[in-house]
Amino acid sequence: MAKTAIESAKVEAAWNGSAKDKVLTRQTDQMVLAYKQQAELAATETQFGKASLQVDQLRNVQAREMLDVRLAEQGILAGSANWHRIMAALAAQELATATQIGDEKRRQVDAVALGYRQEAALSAAGRQFGQDSFQVERIRARQAKEALDLRLEEMGVIKGSVGWQKAHNALLDQQLQRELDIVAAKKEAVRDQLDRLNGIRREIALIGASNAEQARANALAEADIEIRKRKLTGLEAVLERIRAIARANAETERDRQKALADIANQSAGDGYDAQIAAEPNPILRATLAAEKEYARQIADGADASVAAASAERVRARAMQELTQSQQDYLRDQATRLQQMQLELALIGQTAAVRARVLALVQAERDIQRLGATGDIAQTMRRNAVLEAEGTQFIERQADAWKRVQSAGESAIDSVLDKLKAGDVGGAIADLIGEIEKGFFDLAVRNPLKNALFGGNLGTLDDLGGLSGIFDRLTGKKGVDEAALVSTATAAVQSMAVNAANVTIGGIGLQSFLSQGGAAGGAAGFGAGSLGGSTGVQSQVWSFFAGKGLKPHQIAGIMGNVSAESAFNPLARGDPRNGSPTSFGLFQHHGVRAEGLLGAVGGEAGLGNIGAQLEHVWKELLSSENGVLKKLLASTDVQQSTSAFAGFERPQGWTAANPEAAHNFTGRMSAANAALAQFGNTATTATTDLGTLGEGMGGFGKALSSGLQGLASGGTQGGLSGFFGTIAGSIAKTMGLPGFSSGGETGGSSPDEVRGFVHGKEFVFDAAATARIGVANLENLRRGTVKGYASGGYVGADQILTSNTPSFQAANQSAAPATVSMSFAINDYSGQKVEATQGTDGRGQPQITMTIGQQAAAAVSQRGNPLRRAMQSEFSLSPAVRQRG
Repeated sequence: MAKTAIESAKVEAAWNGSAKDKVLTRQTDQMVLAYKQQAELAATETQFGKASLQVDQLRNVQAREMLDVRLAEQGILAGSANWHRIMAALAAQELATATQIGDEKRRQVDAVALGYRQEAALSAAGRQFGQDSFQVERIRARQAKEALDLRLEEMGVIKGSVGWQKAHNALLDQQLQRELDIVAAKKEAVRDQLDRLNGIRREIALIGASNAEQARANALAEADIEIRKRKLTGLEAVLERIRAIARANAETERDRQKALADIANQSAGDGYDAQIAAEPNPILRATLAAEKEYARQIADGADASVAAASAERVRARAMQELTQSQQDYLRDQATRLQQMQLELALIGQTAAVRARVLALVQAERDIQRLGATGDIAQTMRRNAVLEAEGTQFIERQADAWKRVQSAGESAIDSVLDKLKAGDVGGAIADLIGEIEKGFFDLAVRNPLKNALFGGNLGTLDDLGGLSGIFDRLTGKKGVDEAALVSTATAAVQSMAVNAANVTIGGIGLQSFLSQGGAAGGAAGFGAGSLGGSTGVQSQVWSFFAGKGLKPHQIAGIMGNVSAESAFNPLARGDPRNGSPTSFGLFQHHGVRAEGLLGAVGGEAGLGNIGAQLEHVWKELLSSENGVLKKLLASTDVQQSTSAFAGFERPQGWTAANPEAAHNFTGRMSAANAALAQFGNTATTATTDLGTLGEGMGGFGKALSSGLQGLASGGTQGGLSGFFGTIAGSIAKTMGLPGFSSGGETGGSSPDEVRGFVHGKEFVFDAAATARIGVANLENLRRGTVKGYASGGYVGADQILTSNTPSFQAANQSAAPATVSMSFAINDYSGQKVEATQGTDGRGQPQITMTIGQQAAAAVSQRGNPLRRAMQSEFSLSPAVRQRG
């Protein structure tokens, strides 16, 4: 028994465990099916919409699936009789539901369509008859009936039944009342129109009546309108009219009293105004203004304490304005005194210095007035200098062109007058004379006055030389009008600001600045348009000017140096791993930096600016020669700046587009500033003046050295050196060559003036030159004559000189020669010396070399242009020479 019981228990336990597993599996399957059905339903609703036919069909499929699950749980097999009965009931239910849904959708569609039709009909009637017309109301009534029928049908109310009839009667009552309201509103609108018309007629009738009469008439009219609207009759109507007249009388009396009070207050105010205007003491004027305010406040009904507080506020404000006026007067007075001191300090200064200083002073005042700081203030200072320099340049251009025009007009008038009189020779002479006078002023007189007295007169260089005048007169140098308009109207961008120093000369001005005048002394002017040390800038400019570069070419170099190092010769940049990789003024980098440091003796030698510049020049003549060629080919500041950017090769630079270089705008700005700052100095401006069409280089150098001689050579020696150098330059301007480097003068007559004699020269006359021979003299000058310490034939072109290499080599082991000759020929005219070689009358070698004497001969030669120029410019008269 026990064993049987144990076996039965085991079977029962196994059966129970298997049953539980089946239950869990069935429940899991149901959950998975439910989640799956929900996902399918959501996807179908998203795709077709919740009320779509596809969703209904899916719901039916899912209902059948769930039914199958439940029937399986209940043990009803698929295909059995019970299964078919249940499925038939489900199909009947689905059909009924589908029919109901279809009917509901049809009703909804019908309702929507009906709404659209009604709205269209109502809009059409409104356009045709007006929104408040009876036609529109009838359409609204019909549409309301249609909507009621549809609603009753949805509610299941049978048409014609008691409920249906009751609902329609209520609708008719509502529509009838609405029509009555419309009629009443129209009648009221008509009455309002009549009231307005009557009001206009009443106003016309009351023209000229008093305010009281107008007020009573209007009050009675308004009372009649109120009586009609309120439908008052009998005594009530009479009382309404009486009340209206009483109100009108009260309002009229109130207005009269107020007008009288206003007149009294205005009279009192006028009295105070008269006293204030007549009172010279500003403090008493402030008191009277306070009394006037107190009286006004009291008249307006304010409390005495309030009136007193308002009066005190007026008095305090008047006193503040008085104090401010006094301070403004003192400030203006101090500004005028400061301006007088500035004007006094600028007496004797050049026009350029005066314009720069005045512009900077005004800029500082504007900066203080506007509260500008930082980059904005720097930009204002920089633009002030640029504006002043631009004005100076425009004035010089205008003056130069005025002189050209005056000379041309005078020449035309004179020529025509002479030709009219039949004097052809006189016409030509007058033409030459007028043109010569005009161009002498531009090429000689004006540059000399500018250099001596700091004027701003126009020069030939301002016009671009004779070629510039010719190009403009003939129209070759036209302008792009569209480009000019575009540039002048372009949006102003922010500008890079570079700190700078403005060099101002003159003891008086420096004294004035040191005393704290002119907006705080020199510190107030420490902002120009070119950054860095002016000493370094001057040295860089002078170096390249000495190499023969033109001002705009040097300016292009200066602009790049400013961008690279701000003229700091010790600059170290482009750090890598904490150590600089670029050095010096030009920020040599990499291998080129090694070359620079080797040339100057390492980083410790960067302070040797001359060595840096020499190294750069060496590069330009060798590895960077392409840059030099482009620089020499440039014709303006932009081209030169772009060309020298190829020497620096900063970030963004390419040979095809050099102006893409980093901060090219700043480089251009600094280049223009350098040209403005150094392009008009004595050594540079006169270098570019040029002879009449070729350049006044000789005149500029002569003027510079002449001024130096005048400053350091004493009265006699200084004047001699000054006028000597000026005379030489003028002679060169008039066409007389110089031979500072030696060479044959050429020509056909010994009496012909062919040049100037320079200092420390030895001049052979024509006879000696012919006797010695030009070739021999040229060999002597060049030091190429063969030595004959060991003997040999002496040719016609060979003269022994003790300082020639051949002479020194031949005499290393021999006694010194009995004759030793050394010739030092210094020619400062810049002209090439051409020596000629020949024989004298005895057949001996002869070198012909004539150096100098041209100026003296030209001055003494009657009719020579140089003679007339010297006499006119320096008031000279011929001197009598005593020959011994």
